[in-house]
Amino acid sequence: MDDFLTNPADKMADMLEHLKVVAEFMDRKKPEGFAFSSLDATYLHHCKPFSNEPYTDAEKATLLEQFSDMRFVAKQKQCYSTSARLALYSGRHPDVPGPLGYADGKANGKFFPMAHAWAVINGKPVDIVWRESSEGDYRKPEKLLARAEYNLASNAYFGVEVPLLYLQGLLVRNQVYTSVFEDHQAGQPLCKSTEVPWLDMIPA
Repeated sequence: MDDFLTNPADKMADMLEHLKVVAEFMDRKKPEGFAFSSLDATYLHHCKPFSNEPYTDAEKATLLEQFSDMRFVAKQKQCYSTSARLALYSGRHPDVPGPLGYADGKANGKFFPMAHAWAVINGKPVDIVWRESSEGDYRKPEKLLARAEYNLASNAYFGVEVPLLYLQGLLVRNQVYTSVFEDHQAGQPLCKSTEVPWLDMIPA
């Protein structure tokens, strides 16, 4: 990503162009049994842009409540574990969904597009992982909300929302926090099909 890109819309356009260039270059090398030639092509098919609309007052109150209940610290380079735990623990019981969801895909922040995961509230990213290097690790709800608001207003998020039931199954099977796009233990199902593997879990 060029340094002058500071607008989320420009970052989104830059990220999509990057994905398209790589996907087109790799198209002639599609592996046997795969629907897509590369992860870039897989992202382009399955993902969608997430909203950069500011959080409403009600959403801010919900996030502050969720951050107050956190029993872990959001650390850099731990987007999959942090976002999954935030979403899964947002319910009062493992079998009762809370107000937050989980998304996986690509994001374009300060430097260049990269694989990333984030929590979701009403279609808006809740990213408490990315931050300035000068920031420390903390759990103060107000600071986490400020971090999420900054990322929402500054970055571009292109991903797919993953049902928490599917995410739970992935964690139980793999015993590790990882991207649904790189689920090698299941043979990378997102790369092998034009349909998402959790369609039967999504209400019609």
